[in-house]
Amino acid sequence: MIYTRCHPSSTAVNVHFSTHISNLHTLLAAALGRAKTDLLKSLPPILSQTDRLYRTNRFDYWLRQLGETPVAEIPLTTYGLEKARSLVSDGTDPGRNRFPEILDQVCCELLTYSDPDDAGPCQSDYHYYIHIPTGTLYKESDLGMRSPEIAIEHAADVRIALRSELPISANRFMD
Repeated sequence: MIYTRCHPSSTAVNVHFSTHISNLHTLLAAALGRAKTDLLKSLPPILSQTDRLYRTNRFDYWLRQLGETPVAEIPLTTYGLEKARSLVSDGTDPGRNRFPEILDQVCCELLTYSDPDDAGPCQSDYHYYIHIPTGTLYKESDLGMRSPEIAIEHAADVRIALRSELPISANRFMD
């Protein structure tokens, strides 16, 4: 009997892991060049494929936010989009270990409100969320500092803050 490593029905029989990463990176870069609605529609397949490739559920939170939040309520800003693009377009191959980190940070930049004038400790950006059990709007720095301080027991207790929940002028958001 001949041993085969790939299932015969697999369409990616000879594709290496690094090629999959490179393809996902290219898809993400292309998505970041699209209008808001098309960009946000492009993310779930990239997140799902990355989860399957790494055999994880790391992106379930972002997939849930995209699935449950109306596009008009996602607080995408020019600042967040520029930061996401800079994460992806630095010209280097992200490699096996860095791609999930980059994708996670891209989602954070795109789906949560942040402002260059609202920095936390060590000049890290704040991102805005809602603590579901209490309905509290809070901001969390890239370093994990929360204001107001709030205990989060489960990731399911948190969602992104919607545009309509933020005390921010509507002209700060992308449509």
